[in-house]
Amino acid sequence: MPVFGAWFGWQLARAGAGPGKVGRALGVAALAIAIMPAGGVIAIKGLGVDPRGLTVFGIFVMLSIVGLVIGLRAWPAIGSVLFKYALAARIPVLLIMLAAMLGNWGTHYDVAAPGLPAMGPLTKWFAIGVVPQLTIWIWYTVAVGALFGIAAGAIAARRPAAA
Repeated sequence: MPVFGAWFGWQLARAGAGPGKVGRALGVAALAIAIMPAGGVIAIKGLGVDPRGLTVFGIFVMLSIVGLVIGLRAWPAIGSVLFKYALAARIPVLLIMLAAMLGNWGTHYDVAAPGLPAMGPLTKWFAIGVVPQLTIWIWYTVAVGALFGIAAGAIAARRPAAA
């Protein structure tokens, strides 16, 4: 994500759609990133939530949605590009995961974490495929990509355009 985020940010800034107030944008992007680990520490250490249980997974899913919304606001132009990129990257993974689970490939695309209860392939696909791919991984793509994109966009906006 750092590479694609920086490249998208550079291109947007060179096209005249720079990040605006860079300090504010960087701060918002950093908040979007920090919300997940901070919320996880609070849930696990502060509230005593089992770090291997479904409750903490649900908390991370909810935090990723909050972090995504915050990340989209850091620099809306790059947020939009990164969100579309995230969908384009994650949907093929979802399809591969579905095929792997239906075919019982035994790869990282279809093997669940230890302790996960037995479930049918579609339920398993939803639980370990659809939900994380369309929440946690999209948050990661937008939040981390925005941070690097804002930095690259700020640099690109300061450089004179090529003749």
